[in-house]
Amino acid sequence: RLLEERGLPPLISLAVSDDLNCKGEASRAIANLAANAEIQQILIGEGALNPMVEALEKDEVNCQRFAALCIANLSTTVSSQVKVILSGALRPLVSLAIKPQNQLEARRYATLALANLAATPANHPAILEDG
Repeated sequence: RLLEERGLPPLISLAVSDDLNCKGEASRAIANLAANAEIQQILIGEGALNPMVEALEKDEVNCQRFAALCIANLSTTVSSQVKVILSGALRPLVSLAIKPQNQLEARRYATLALANLAATPANHPAILEDG
């Protein structure tokens, strides 16, 4: 229904907001939408991926956690995986996952995203290069 009512563009606008609380909550909503494989390409086509990659590097736990969850959800389909890798998400995901000072759930979602990407052998060279 959100897509039918054209609610995605305003949600993506919130995801690029300078307000970290808005960015974190928009990331949460987009992550929940990304769990539906049928609309993943719509999310990517509307521009939801780049704000998620940028949110991985924000010093705010909800931005990191829900952006990583969103990318983990997007990484469940091969067609989305290619776009995730091309978006430059690998290095921020690795950085988030390996730093012990980062929130545990954010680190877990980043690791899940990397695991989903690694499930496709064609992604291995990019993971080895950027990871």
